[in-house]
Amino acid sequence: MTRTLFFGLILLTGCTASKPASSGDGGATSNVVDAVVVPMLTANGLTVVPEDNGILCRRLAIDLTGLAPTPQERADHCTGPGATAQNMAAYFLNKPAGANVPDGSPPYVWVNRRWWADSFEYQSGTNPASTYYTYVRELDQLVSDLYAGKIPYDVFAAKALSSPAFARRFGVFEANHDLVQIASQAYRVFLGREALPSEAEDFGNLWGAWTSKFMDEPTSETAYPDCPVTFDQQLNRIGCRHYELGLLGSQCAGVNQVSCQSTTLGDAQVVPAVATFVRWADLTDADHAQLEQAGKLMAAQPGFAEAAVDRALLKYLGWWKAGFYRPDFDLPAVRDALAQKFRADAYDLRKLETEIVTSVLYTQAAARRPDQLATVPIWAFGPSKLVYAEAWLDSVGQALGKSVGGCDFRFTGSGANKIAGFYVFKTAGVGANFYAPNAQNMGGCPVASTHGDASGLVPAVTRRVVLSQLCPNALKPAAGATVATLIAQAFDGVGRAPSDAESQILTKYMVLPTDGKLQPLADGLCTSLFATTSFNYY
Repeated sequence: MTRTLFFGLILLTGCTASKPASSGDGGATSNVVDAVVVPMLTANGLTVVPEDNGILCRRLAIDLTGLAPTPQERADHCTGPGATAQNMAAYFLNKPAGANVPDGSPPYVWVNRRWWADSFEYQSGTNPASTYYTYVRELDQLVSDLYAGKIPYDVFAAKALSSPAFARRFGVFEANHDLVQIASQAYRVFLGREALPSEAEDFGNLWGAWTSKFMDEPTSETAYPDCPVTFDQQLNRIGCRHYELGLLGSQCAGVNQVSCQSTTLGDAQVVPAVATFVRWADLTDADHAQLEQAGKLMAAQPGFAEAAVDRALLKYLGWWKAGFYRPDFDLPAVRDALAQKFRADAYDLRKLETEIVTSVLYTQAAARRPDQLATVPIWAFGPSKLVYAEAWLDSVGQALGKSVGGCDFRFTGSGANKIAGFYVFKTAGVGANFYAPNAQNMGGCPVASTHGDASGLVPAVTRRVVLSQLCPNALKPAAGATVATLIAQAFDGVGRAPSDAESQILTKYMVLPTDGKLQPLADGLCTSLFATTSFNYY
């Protein structure tokens, strides 16, 4: 996600304050980001202004779970003396799975599966029961293991780059190999840059042994029960075709060995022990170890940790490496400190992200103060980001207690092969046909074949159109409802309590002037509420 230009310019404001910055406790900080940024603030005569707990709680909840905090979460974790950034982050990062998560994943794990689905570009196929869907589920499980803390990031890279889903998506399709493309995508994902042509060509050799084989044998219907068993006499095969990824040693044997060898990033090769086709399911541990060499070489590069840090900073700050702020506001010392800690923590991604969301770069107040001018750098403020489409719709559903359907968040399939949609609210309401098209229209939840922009950076008017379909029936007052309960319900999605002024406005529009009875929130009022900056930005 990236900050819009408009908000980026707003946050480039000045400050006349002379109180020196501190870590917030009057002493030295153990946070490696603060150890860099706080002295920079002090040197510029600036002070750290902590974000309001309610706003910070919403920021953490959306980033770490994909949902605004519930009223109960705000009461239990976001107020009082124990509501520190560290405690709030720990709660949302470790929040257990609830009824709204279809497959039982913890929300922090689930929301990061969403981000990595974009990086790996999960692709649908013509047959949901094919082995490719199994491969995608296995790759998706690797992401789950990473964010659950079961495997470190360098192991994740090695295993992800040796997965059939990655190979099939970017470099191997049917009998064709595009080794430059598969290597280029590996560089983009794990080194954060484009590969040089020589690097891509040479590193791509490590996938030279990958191949695919059409499974047209008459017995293949036993492996693929959805495939018609009727034999096609004209095509001399069964009614549908499947292929299985695997290794073919003959492609790397003898004089061909050089075509499966890389030297650019380190002397390595992937040479299968046998010359015949070896199906993925039949590979030995030694075969898997060979295939993981490409990812291990990638993880050994100097820029590997830095690229992971950049990815995390961009996700949580929004402005990192964006727009006019490159390179002046890249804060290389911050990246260096985080990368050093990341390596020292044995590539524990949960620790890396915790360090970022508990630092002053993330926990400072985002709103500018009246005495500030246009000279203070962007790193003197907390982030202000536009809520991406799926999180926005999920929070609307949570606030209204309505089912807005399931978003097939990056992948299509059916039955057990389908990677389930994101949060699905159980209360009866608008069907699934409402959610996915509107998420796509707002810039998120792209269909698998297009992989559109998932940032959700769209005008508020688009969101008003979406809400015009949802709001009128969602906020009809139930029997015994009061103005206060309706206002509280409406602000559940905002993730904070309404201000006195907002309560007065809502009260005025929800009470009929003739007899003082409650009326449904009108379309215009509901639309205005959820189109406010406080709801769209966090």
